Amino acid sequence: MNNQTVQIITWNEAREKVKTVNPELAAIVDDINPGSECKLYSVKYPYGEMIFKDANLNIPGAPIEILENLNYRTIPLGIVLKNSLEVHAEEKHRIVPLTVINEGILFGIWEIFDPVVSYFVKLAWNVSSGARSIFLLPPISNKNAFLKLKKEFGISNQSDRIKEQWQIFKQIARSSFNHNSWHSNVLFFSKEWIKEIEGNNNWRELKLYLYQQAWKQSMFWRFSSTMNFIWQSFTQHIYDVNLKPCLSSLEVLKHIITIGVDALPSFSSRSNNELHGPISIFQKAFLDIYSIDYIPTIMVASYLSEQKEKSFGYYSCNSPTSIEASYVNKGIRNALVHIKEIHSLFSEFKQRVLENKIKVNNTPVYDLMNHNKFDFIHTLHSESLVLSAKLPVEDESLLIMPEGYMKKEFYVGSSFFKGCIRIGK
Repeated sequence: MNNQTVQIITWNEAREKVKTVNPELAAIVDDINPGSECKLYSVKYPYGEMIFKDANLNIPGAPIEILENLNYRTIPLGIVLKNSLEVHAEEKHRIVPLTVINEGILFGIWEIFDPVVSYFVKLAWNVSSGARSIFLLPPISNKNAFLKLKKEFGISNQSDRIKEQWQIFKQIARSSFNHNSWHSNVLFFSKEWIKEIEGNNNWRELKLYLYQQAWKQSMFWRFSSTMNFIWQSFTQHIYDVNLKPCLSSLEVLKHIITIGVDALPSFSSRSNNELHGPISIFQKAFLDIYSIDYIPTIMVASYLSEQKEKSFGYYSCNSPTSIEASYVNKGIRNALVHIKEIHSLFSEFKQRVLENKIKVNNTPVYDLMNHNKFDFIHTLHSESLVLSAKLPVEDESLLIMPEGYMKKEFYVGSSFFKGCIRIGK
């Protein structure tokens, strides 16, 4: 076993780390005071490593005994002690970010309370260390500049495609250029913990806490059937008034509302102290080795609620990450027409919410329509749309550069902005 990757520890050894990221959980477990037989597995994952691939647990260097101990569910109970993980679905032409698991968040709770045979499809997604949904806004299509990256980091393929840029970042993160050795740290709970949670009445406070967390994590998805009914009603209204939008526009609108209520991640350039990866290292690689002409603005999947201060989340129709993607790229005439149509649908939806014709009072959807700002963006000037060149006026995070470098221009022509929605918090 590689002691630098995985360690078998007790609660006494894990207590302080858990207390730092989740003091409520630590206090509950302290009252129980589990014995040394209740083992924990502390695992460090480098950036880009898969913790789960097709829902199969990956612990590099772990002996078979550890893997067998953790096979009590497809997803064993765990908590993120450092940095973040991204749950995502990988399709042929795109990556769909589903959940970002930040420090102090438990995962695998639904699984320990679900029956062995449940409705939860577990083989449709993966979990990465750090951001899997990550890309540069400026183009990286200069062949000579990319050859320098290839030589320095052993990168095989040049690509501007958002899905494939992660491979480039992963190679950079695993090189000597990444002197900080960014990693995530996950703490897995052994099957001995689960046996006590299920059968020991002295552990009831921990069991109650886990139930509460599972209920909290499932809130939006329990509401989704009601949301679907509301959506059907709105869609019927749209056709009744003879608007006849393409179905993709309706799906995008539903998705950005889901992002707005913090049920799904959007994209943001706020690195949040490198929570999602060694962002400054990536930027330095493109400044020093590639010699990029623009600010190397890096976008990652994250939640609006991550930032306590003013923050923005972006969704691009040109790089669709909608879960309901039945109609992705179908019925779309061009990006400018598409974003205008979504804007028109949004205005209609908001008006009906505020007039109480869509009855979502006292819900996050109602608060979203009242308090959040939505901007509809394109790289070309058009009435009612925000020009991409003006985005940094409100969102200065787009201009973030590592210290010690000369100022560069923000790249306003990114295809990501050719039909984009920004949600302001």
